[in-house]
Amino acid sequence: MKSNYLTGYRLPFIAMLLLFSKVMIAQTSRYDLQDPSQLSAVLDTVIQKRMERYHIPGFSIAFVKDGELHWSKGYGFGDLENNIPVEADKTIFRIGSITKIFTATAIMQLVDEGKIKLHDDINKYLDNKIIYKKELPVTLHHLLSHSEGFREISGRRAGSAGQILPLEVFLKERLIQDHYAGEIASYGTYGIALTGQLLEKLSGMPYRDYLQKKIFDPLEMKHSNATDIVEANKKYFAAGYGYSGDKYRKMGFEYYQTFPASDINSTVNDMANFMIMHLNNGRFKQSTLLDAKTAAGMRTTQFRNHPNIVGFGYGFWESTINGTKAVYHGGVMDGYASIMYLWPQKNMGLFMVCNREATNFLSSILNNILYYFFPDPISQPQVKVQDPSLRSGLERFAGKYQRMDGPLLEIKLNADSTISFFGGRWQQIKPLLFQLTNGVLDTGEDMIAFKENENGTIAWMTTGPFVYFKLENSPPEKVSVSFKKKELQKFTGSYVVNNSTSFTITRLGQKLSVSVNNGNSSELVATSKTSFYSPENNATIRFVGNDTEIELNGTVLKCTKK
Repeated sequence: MKSNYLTGYRLPFIAMLLLFSKVMIAQTSRYDLQDPSQLSAVLDTVIQKRMERYHIPGFSIAFVKDGELHWSKGYGFGDLENNIPVEADKTIFRIGSITKIFTATAIMQLVDEGKIKLHDDINKYLDNKIIYKKELPVTLHHLLSHSEGFREISGRRAGSAGQILPLEVFLKERLIQDHYAGEIASYGTYGIALTGQLLEKLSGMPYRDYLQKKIFDPLEMKHSNATDIVEANKKYFAAGYGYSGDKYRKMGFEYYQTFPASDINSTVNDMANFMIMHLNNGRFKQSTLLDAKTAAGMRTTQFRNHPNIVGFGYGFWESTINGTKAVYHGGVMDGYASIMYLWPQKNMGLFMVCNREATNFLSSILNNILYYFFPDPISQPQVKVQDPSLRSGLERFAGKYQRMDGPLLEIKLNADSTISFFGGRWQQIKPLLFQLTNGVLDTGEDMIAFKENENGTIAWMTTGPFVYFKLENSPPEKVSVSFKKKELQKFTGSYVVNNSTSFTITRLGQKLSVSVNNGNSSELVATSKTSFYSPENNATIRFVGNDTEIELNGTVLKCTKK
């Protein structure tokens, strides 16, 4: 989901707060899982209305149950310019970070074959050895559970398929540990990218070829591949779109150097076969892709930052919705959003994708579907009784926090002895453990936890998949920069980032302010004659000629002025 930051920085929607204590469909009866036509009849109107509300060009959905494709359908258009409709069995979308589950599945096949062990030092398999923090080795277990400690370094995009470097070359100088292996788990890209490198080295096959031969072909995923769309399937490809100013804009095709983390293209019917295989413990029809114990291990808890909070399996994220355990993953790319949920206890799975990066739309559809999946109404979790001794000393939790690859998060202390962020209030129910008092996270959870440094100060906070580190450094110091009226005026106007998120700069006397998507305005502080800092977003805007570059913690994005 695009966060409400002037950079248009991509914040994975699975970390966002979703307050769904109120059911969104006013229906009195539940869906009969044996009758797919009921689900279609109920959801058609809901989906179409939500597509209009969120400006979604095309959408597709697949639901599997008891080893079969139970229901799938396409809505809207994959190509607006040529009025090409979405078809569940043909239309190809980019699935973004759900690619990580395929990479994890592929390497676990090599575990089954004895070519790599989960708890071996990976330097045993690498020519370019990693320098370890605290001399604690990284293992495949760490890579697949996001607990390897690698830094998320920007600059992963490539301009074309021809510019993508071999993984070994690209990763050679970029595998830097900020945390020792097994210290924390925080969702990232480089661990899975290195997994792809190991896959290529140990299998003797390029990543794309391995997936085709060992996963796509046995799963009969006839319209799936990695990176560029193959020529025969281009007519089925759903273009990605942005939306601003009441207009759709076709997005460019994204290429990544870390392609094992993001670059698969697929249809919802193809993805249904992938879900069926995982729910069936590695088997699909007459093919066995994984040992049953291996497949179950991928869905099993492998690392948690706190025993009371959800964590990671191998590739999968954990979730608890209405008391039912699930594993899932989401994906976003320029012009696309997708999500895959598996409920092993109910032997069913769901995959949804659209060709606009609008994860709030997918969340709204998911909430409607959950009403029919589960026998009990979605209800507000019971807030635990608070020990009075835990109502004091909360000021140490307040302050600014940041994910290693994301924007700032500010935690504030309230007069009622709660802290607030993500739009909710949290109360301490155990030392360093907080419960949300007015909703749940979209993983179905309602807990966060903090970690202390050795000196007793707060080091970080975790929601489960993400770790937010408390900042000690101050933002750039204000400098004295004076402008003439005409000098400031030339910066004002409306800008578009990545053909999607828009922001407007206006002049207020001798100062500038910025608003994102016509939202609230915030002041900009001049740091030079061409650069301005936004304290609210911890972001720097740098103007270059007629174009604008927006820099967020080292990540530079190009913008265009309307």
